[in-house]
Amino acid sequence: MKREQKIALVQAQLDLVNSNGDVDDLEQWKHQNEVAIRNALGIDNPTYKKLVSVKFAPSVYYSGMGNEPYISARFSGVRQSVALLKAAKGEIELVDPADEPASSAKAAPGGTRVFVVHGHDDVRKLEVASLVRDLTGVKATILSEYPNQGDTIIEKFERASSEAAFAVVIASADDLGARKSDEGSLSPRARQNVIFELGYFIGKLSRSRVALLVEEGVERPSDTDGIVYITLDPHGGWKLPLAKELNSAGVAVDFQALSD
Repeated sequence: MKREQKIALVQAQLDLVNSNGDVDDLEQWKHQNEVAIRNALGIDNPTYKKLVSVKFAPSVYYSGMGNEPYISARFSGVRQSVALLKAAKGEIELVDPADEPASSAKAAPGGTRVFVVHGHDDVRKLEVASLVRDLTGVKATILSEYPNQGDTIIEKFERASSEAAFAVVIASADDLGARKSDEGSLSPRARQNVIFELGYFIGKLSRSRVALLVEEGVERPSDTDGIVYITLDPHGGWKLPLAKELNSAGVAVDFQALSD
């Protein structure tokens, strides 16, 4: 990412702060701040480390405490974040373009959101989407919930996927299939759209930014070796591995959400 792009990314976050010193969607703003500074300066930068430690809630709670401490802590957190965003912007502006690396391994080729690919298992879809929201603070992108805007399905998919920094693909037992020579031995398989979108995201984001959640007993697609593969066990054991993969890919994750 070039210097001008990094500056624009940080400035976009500053522009979301209104004249009252507040933002409309605090959780999303916090998440996007982290993404912006991480992509612009890296996770080892002191400004990034300070930003992720900013608090937006009171550090002390007591019985009968009113709303004022919460309001004060929120505004204090926004002020501190704005100061750090401005510091980050100044740091970026001081970088000589000639010193910029040719590429960044951590930079997501898409956007900042997590895309959830699913089949017919709506319960599992909502469970995964809810976990993504709790871990990242940002609502997951689900194609069926994305506005059509007059597009065809593939156009809608391309537009929605452009926001993705990571894709979670749910391979649930929706279909049955077998080789033609084994017609009498059918195995549970994921929907064809799921397999199509899995391949699309591998090509778009790279294997390291795609997690394949496979329901027990479901036949895995061929040629998927090397893709992160997590078994969807019924006891929730898949949640921590997924959180680790998101974090490893550079998506800001709140691991405390796993214990809530």
